[in-house]
Amino acid sequence: MHTYHPNPQYAARNAVDGNTKTCSNAQQIGLGSPWKDVWWKVDLGGVYSIYNITLQFKTHGDDNVSYKKVATQSNTYPGTGYDDSKAVDGNRETCMRTEAIGSNSADKTVGWKVDLGRIYHIYDINILFKTYDGFGV
Repeated sequence: MHTYHPNPQYAARNAVDGNTKTCSNAQQIGLGSPWKDVWWKVDLGGVYSIYNITLQFKTHGDDNVSYKKVATQSNTYPGTGYDDSKAVDGNRETCMRTEAIGSNSADKTVGWKVDLGRIYHIYDINILFKTYDGFGV
């Protein structure tokens, strides 16, 4: 196999080591990159009839398109410890928080927005919720 990545941690041999925790990694490919595609070649050492090939892909870092973008929430808990930017700071220990919402509150719902800065094709969104003492579900 061949890899464009200069770091030996991501060497091509990792793609065929049988360990799903290691990986082979190419430098960024596509628009704005000197490489427009990536290819794999494996020498099996003989001639085989192959009926199935499985390729596993991982993303590394670039998949959180909301990181450090502008976030807003319709109803935010007072104080600097819970400001909107906490939702996109990449730290699971911090959070943005809303005032009480629900049937006994003035606000029945809460809304979130994140300005990603450009158009993306989004296939997956993960929202991490946190409960507080006395406010758990």
